This record gives sequence, C-alpha cells and structure tokens, in this order.
Amino acid sequence: METLTGEKYPDDFNNRTFKMYSDNTKKTETINIGWDPSLKKDYDYHVVSIFNCNVGNPEQHITYLFSVHDCQPVVLVD
Repeated sequence: METLTGEKYPDDFNNRTFKMYSDNTKKTETINIGWDPSLKKDYDYHVVSIFNCNVGNPEQHITYLFSVHDCQPVVLVD
C-alpha cells in the first residue's frame, strides 16, 4: 500500500524510525513497529492491518496501524 505522502507499507517499517508522542507526558519515544501477522518476531508493535484515508493533499491523510502490543489490541494513528 502507498499513501499520498509516499509511504509504502509494509516496506517502510524496515526503512523508517517511528516515534510515539504522549499527550499525557509530552514526551516522545522511539518504537519498533513491524509487519508480522503471526506475532513471531520481536517488535514493540506487531502491525496486523493498515487502513489509510487520503483526503486530498499530502498533509490531509490519516493512517491507522492496527496492532498488537503486550498481547493487547491497539491502533496507532498517523
């Protein structure tokens, strides 16, 4: 899948650094994200599905990464 801004998933998981921002602490942390629906690799967040919505221009998009983290479902949003 390729987004309007040029990200190519799942290939970009190996080529980019991802950071998580917390509204509560105002801190960012580097996270390890990977495409591994079988959950066998060592990732912080195992992405099992992706949905992208392009609204018009590259700054107007939302990408949802449906993931598993610590055996719990979580959705990461860009």
